[in-house]
Amino acid sequence: MASDKVVLAYVLSLLACLVAMMWQSEVDPRDFAASDEAKFRVSPRKMMETISTPDMIATWFSWIKNVKQIDRRLLTKGKRYIGQYTVGPLGPYRILLTVKEYERGRLLTVDADSWLRPRLQLQVTDLKDGGCFVHLGMTFNRTSSLFQYTVGWVGRVMTNNHFRHSLFMLRMMRTDENSSQEHPDDFHALDELNDLEGVEVSDEVKVDLSGKI
Repeated sequence: MASDKVVLAYVLSLLACLVAMMWQSEVDPRDFAASDEAKFRVSPRKMMETISTPDMIATWFSWIKNVKQIDRRLLTKGKRYIGQYTVGPLGPYRILLTVKEYERGRLLTVDADSWLRPRLQLQVTDLKDGGCFVHLGMTFNRTSSLFQYTVGWVGRVMTNNHFRHSLFMLRMMRTDENSSQEHPDDFHALDELNDLEGVEVSDEVKVDLSGKI
């Protein structure tokens, strides 16, 4: 029995040392980013305008709801939003979101003021054929390797699944073939984005994004 206690104490000591070393060890959070991407036959300008609305920002973060503008100025660096997230029975909490980077029709980066330090990046690339490539990225900006291999890992898995699901749902929302030809930048309503599951999609479709959750 005594030897078992000694072994247990030895193992616990090793684990404590390992945790301390990982906590002190720093990594680049960008190496642990969650991401996904998809191709759309929509102009980059129209796509960025659509995926960067307050409602769509809430959709990409997934756990943040009811995102509203704090000011009425145009989308630019420094613009702020306020959102809500719920922690079980503790109720809703408010969270501040700030635009860190913005290039019209190309790039939007938003930081959320929380312990996880999440940074959302929306990037749209012009394909020169009337379409665009949408890249979604989420980085948890904490440099501790212990965080990135524990809490950060869970966050990345959840975010990757959410990005994949959301982009698939966007790509499956086809417009009518005729109206698509007449209005290549038109979008259908997307009122139930988070309620759709298990859909197989083609390589390239035209979609309508309403930004509603």
